[in-house]
Amino acid sequence: MQSLILINSGWLLHFVLSFYLIRHINHLLLRGVLTLIPCIILTDIGARNLPPHDIQSVFGIACYWMMCLRLLHLVVLSVDQSQTFLSFLCKCLWIYFPVKPCSVEEKQWSVMFHLLSAVIKFLLNRLIHKWLLICEANDSYIRVMVYFISILTFSYVIDLETVLVRIITRDQYTMQSLNNIPFLSQSVREFWGQRYNQIIGTILKESLFQPLNLYISSRSISSLLTFTVSGLFHAHIVLVVFNDKSSLWSTFAGFFLNGIACGMETYLPARLPSLFRYMLTYGVLLFTAPMCLGPYAEDKAVYFGVDQLSSFGDRIISILPVPNICLA
Repeated sequence: MQSLILINSGWLLHFVLSFYLIRHINHLLLRGVLTLIPCIILTDIGARNLPPHDIQSVFGIACYWMMCLRLLHLVVLSVDQSQTFLSFLCKCLWIYFPVKPCSVEEKQWSVMFHLLSAVIKFLLNRLIHKWLLICEANDSYIRVMVYFISILTFSYVIDLETVLVRIITRDQYTMQSLNNIPFLSQSVREFWGQRYNQIIGTILKESLFQPLNLYISSRSISSLLTFTVSGLFHAHIVLVVFNDKSSLWSTFAGFFLNGIACGMETYLPARLPSLFRYMLTYGVLLFTAPMCLGPYAEDKAVYFGVDQLSSFGDRIISILPVPNICLA
């Protein structure tokens, strides 16, 4: 507990120094060094205090990396001198509570819809988790795909938060959705940029991809650099959470290959048949899925869910038949 307080105090001090001192330095390289070195140190110290084989550690590392990217964006790559400290702090901490104004399209989905969606996803999440526990863990395509579906159902947490935020703010604000039906993606770029893990994707887009475009004329190179950072970020998770050094390269390579695929898509004809687009998209995603998710599928302890709700969900799904077919 004491170490957590010290780490959080370190981050707060870095936010204050970044806003009031570092961002006013004219030299770009010096701003970058003074911003990133404390980020690396704080992330490393924080990661060393996270428990292994725990989903909370996955979220913890994600938060550290996303705060670093926000600081890189706001202090180094595109400095807004008119920004207030409160807005600066809110952007840095947005990963913890990703609230945004509620658009007209989002208001079409009622609060009751999100509540019902949360209940269904929660029950599916617990049912799939029970199923995954039946067999010996491995990184086979079937198990990885089922594990991927369990990650998608984890968005019940965001649905519940959306209900609370929309009720409290009277539909003025909502939560950033986690996923937007990823299976409808017709390109790798659409999958990563518009449909899957939109919270992390929004930060990568706003704080890395778009600022890099101010310095790099090629969007393909900016995209590849963004996927490179994402690959390093996920490799760090594998190292800290699973202590799996053997999977570091494959995890990084999985995201790097997706970045290459996104760049290559720009050279494809605009009017390709939809079926061909689907085949290309899911060919890339299926090929790289075990590389990106293999360590998670091989570890039974890391479960994308809220443990405090587990016993409640288990009582409900106990009346449902859990498949006893081993996931090879």
